[in-house]
Amino acid sequence: MAPPNDATSASGDAGAPPNDDPTPRDESRVRRVDPTEEDLVAAVLDWADAGDDHEATTESGEGDGSDSSTASVAAVTLDLDGTLVDYRRSPGAVLDRAFERVGVAPLFPVDAYYDRFAEFADRTDSMAELRRACFAALAADRGHDPALGREVAAAFADERDHGNVAWCPGARELVDTLAERGVPTAVVTNGPPDAQREKLSAVGIDERIATVVFASHDCPAKPSPEPVERALAALDCDPTRAVHVGDAETDTASALAAGARAVRVER
Repeated sequence: MAPPNDATSASGDAGAPPNDDPTPRDESRVRRVDPTEEDLVAAVLDWADAGDDHEATTESGEGDGSDSSTASVAAVTLDLDGTLVDYRRSPGAVLDRAFERVGVAPLFPVDAYYDRFAEFADRTDSMAELRRACFAALAADRGHDPALGREVAAAFADERDHGNVAWCPGARELVDTLAERGVPTAVVTNGPPDAQREKLSAVGIDERIATVVFASHDCPAKPSPEPVERALAALDCDPTRAVHVGDAETDTASALAAGARAVRVER
């Protein structure tokens, strides 16, 4: 899978901390699904066989015959990069082109950009500003003039189109189904607001969701529970009746810490 954002590895959301959370947790509240081979909609909405205490029951504890596949899920929150959309051009390809445009050999590898992204996300307000600061630091670390790093960042910005994204497998069907069934839905992303809004608009997700939480800007980034908690508060939903969908360990950790269930997208 191509890296889903300008500053992620193939396994995580933009600016996310490493996916190495060792905290014990209830794995019965986590589902893992490969949307290229499995039904993502069913994995998110059908918790009838989950064995948890959210299934519709009568006072005697037996099922009342209601459709628990929808009754047990009152709201859904969705990660963006790598879950709903991916760039058509990987960050590595864009960075290579930026070096070519400036006329220099590669000053640093794309993995160095990934590694430093979260550091600069905490101090900047836009993707362009983040890249300028990050690329200048990466160039300086390797003995180059920081101004050369900023020049590469400008070339990168000229090459990068945040609207040039495609749906991830199963994502469009999931968003359409949630809208058709009237399930309140929010996006929770660690990415910078300017870049993420372009992606949401490009595929029309912004027209079918109730709210967006820009974690690391509106609140601490995932894996903190606060981004999911904020989204569910906006949707007026008890976390125990919600499901969060994401492709990173930080998504799973954030959802479970907030009291929600999690669907981990793996492809």
